[in-house]
Amino acid sequence: MSEKPILFSAEMVRAILEGRKTQTRLVIKPQPKVVHALCNDYSIETNCIFENSNDWRIHCPYGRPGDRLWVRETHYRFGHWVKNGYTPAGRQRYKFVPDSDDVLYFDNEPIIEKRRGKNIHGWYKRPSIFMPQWASRINLLVKDIRVERVQDISDDDAFAEGIDYRKCKSYCTPEDLQNNLRNGHLCWTNHVDYRSGFCLLWDSINAKRGYSWESNPWVWVVEFEEYIRKKLDKQFQDYELITKELEGKTEQCHGNEGPCENIGTWRRQNTQFYNERSNWDCLCGECQKYRNEHWDEMWAMYYSQIL
Repeated sequence: MSEKPILFSAEMVRAILEGRKTQTRLVIKPQPKVVHALCNDYSIETNCIFENSNDWRIHCPYGRPGDRLWVRETHYRFGHWVKNGYTPAGRQRYKFVPDSDDVLYFDNEPIIEKRRGKNIHGWYKRPSIFMPQWASRINLLVKDIRVERVQDISDDDAFAEGIDYRKCKSYCTPEDLQNNLRNGHLCWTNHVDYRSGFCLLWDSINAKRGYSWESNPWVWVVEFEEYIRKKLDKQFQDYELITKELEGKTEQCHGNEGPCENIGTWRRQNTQFYNERSNWDCLCGECQKYRNEHWDEMWAMYYSQIL
């Protein structure tokens, strides 16, 4: 048994979490002109010899039945950017540095300021390719692998791809039309054409890469089931408990440099320690306004003390 990464868009991750997606199709690279057979090791025999090799086979990069796939998806990390040399064109290159191991996903998006410098500490949206395995929340168990042309997909298979019915065409059969007319109905009985929705999804991802629906490329068909959905870190459970305990309660304002005379309200502050009690503070309106306006300065002072 082996574990391999696989990338999915937020839309497809949602379909997996909802139990609607149990198949995926991925382009075979390089594209064979002819596929003679699918071998026992889940490689395919082709009619071409690859460069610098006497191998006539293309091996499936997604393993074999019984292997596991861990899902990479778009996510959010708390951190900042630092300079990291220059590009060949002479432009400044930056590298993202996380400040903690906290990870958020599309179904729990943080609030992100639209205008800010790269050196500002905060939540940043990170592409799926940068997700480490420990941050993945979904593991899939491979049930079957086969090879076919992308246009060979059936309507049932397109449904298993997790296609949203609202993005599909609909139709009615002649029998439906006759029954409607016989009963005096002007509306049609619609059937969802899931292949049409899959065709649109396929072209939106692969047409620009040279593998359009019309070109009918060879694809790996991977059938899977959700093996384990990793529980989100205890941080979310802690967050709910702390919120219930503190949110909205009032007492003497803690202030920014010491207690003040006003009555304050407990609020969650915007730092990477969003799941800890230390992220909550009791502030009056004036002290909260001051903290919001001088947030970057306070962070810089904090880091200068711990680094």
